[in-house]
Amino acid sequence: MMLNRIDQLTAPDHSFIDADSNCYYFGEYPRGIASDNSSNPMYSLIHNLKKTCDRRGRPEWQYKLRAIDICARYIINFFNSVQDLQNYTLIPIPPSKTRDDELYDSRMHDILLKVQEAQPLLDVKDVLYTQQELNSHNNSIRPSIQELQSNYRVDESLIIDIRQKIVLFDDVLTTGSHFCAAKNKLVEFIGMRDYKGVFIARRVLPIQDDIPLLDILLR
Repeated sequence: MMLNRIDQLTAPDHSFIDADSNCYYFGEYPRGIASDNSSNPMYSLIHNLKKTCDRRGRPEWQYKLRAIDICARYIINFFNSVQDLQNYTLIPIPPSKTRDDELYDSRMHDILLKVQEAQPLLDVKDVLYTQQELNSHNNSIRPSIQELQSNYRVDESLIIDIRQKIVLFDDVLTTGSHFCAAKNKLVEFIGMRDYKGVFIARRVLPIQDDIPLLDILLR
């Protein structure tokens, strides 16, 4: 699967991302009713990837592990064409749960460790973590970039030898607030670098039907 860049056509779908944000994605994740998207490969991949950790040990857990393998393969295939692997540090964007929460999900770090196993010249650092759980994606009021940034913590022991090209990874690009907060937090500690964001998928909103002209005139 090819890596696509967020451009002028796709940036309006993501409130805090513009064409200059250096963000990329492999596929499109349709937002909508599950039954309507069950046959969509990317929807199924993300759905399995996001299986919560309380499902561990159940038969369905194998689908999460398979999704982790597939996502790692996407990223490995991309880096097969990159020449200067020794210049890259890969960092997972923190999940909403704290590390000591029993439901903490390390899926993005797990993916990147598989990438590093295949490409040992790459540097993977789990630098960022969440201090306390904020509102989840399911809530109507989401934390702001500033709130997310204030809630992120940096493992300073891991940033000493961080590289010049930094890639922040997450599963789905929605508004882009988590990417912006993670990037801003790193800039606080290590300054400006060559930052990029890579996502397994970008959320695609349902297409709204055009309002008939007659309906507009009668309003």
